[in-house]
Amino acid sequence: FRQHLRQKLGRAAERIVAIPNGIPTPVGDTDAVRREFSLQSDETVIVATGNLTERKGHIHLLRAIAKLRADGCTAPLRVIIAGEGPERAALEAFIASSGLDGLVHLPGVRGDIGALVGASQILAMPSLWEGMPLSILEGMHCANAIVASNVGGIPGTVRDGVDGLLTPPADAPALAAALRQLLEDPSRRQRMGQAAQERAQREFSISGMMDRYEALYAGR
Repeated sequence: FRQHLRQKLGRAAERIVAIPNGIPTPVGDTDAVRREFSLQSDETVIVATGNLTERKGHIHLLRAIAKLRADGCTAPLRVIIAGEGPERAALEAFIASSGLDGLVHLPGVRGDIGALVGASQILAMPSLWEGMPLSILEGMHCANAIVASNVGGIPGTVRDGVDGLLTPPADAPALAAALRQLLEDPSRRQRMGQAAQERAQREFSISGMMDRYEALYAGR
């Protein structure tokens, strides 16, 4: 990115400072979410948030879940995709035809995203393209391991193999393989979630963002 700017702006590009977004730690009634969806203690919950549009790639997440089951992955899991949009009918049809009823939930637009993410262990972002998605930061703050497409600003936020796993976009087999690693290795999933949370608190918090702006305007 800096090399591209330098080609356009010359040495003036060296004066550009990138300040990542900071968000408050998500909060919510996770117990209410667990009751609403009848989530069991042995189930790993995968959450995805965002409009149900082609760009968000939710169909590839569903294909990955179907492949997991077809390949014999028996790890107990649930998938909650929160959002609304024109892809709903296609997603519902795939869920029905693939026998994923009861496993995948499409609850629509929610006002309790913090609670949904807090009740989950994995945040999935199968987008075809993205900037710096705030939902990933929410997942990191909630100690979710991240499984996301290696596109846009995502690899600048998620360290592959540290905070989560990055996969090529629109690649359901690769997405299934990444999810299976975390579903079948709880200790690795927890380590990644902890690393994600520590990084979010250090680099993607409101206080950290304000400190960077203050340093910028103070000329430090």
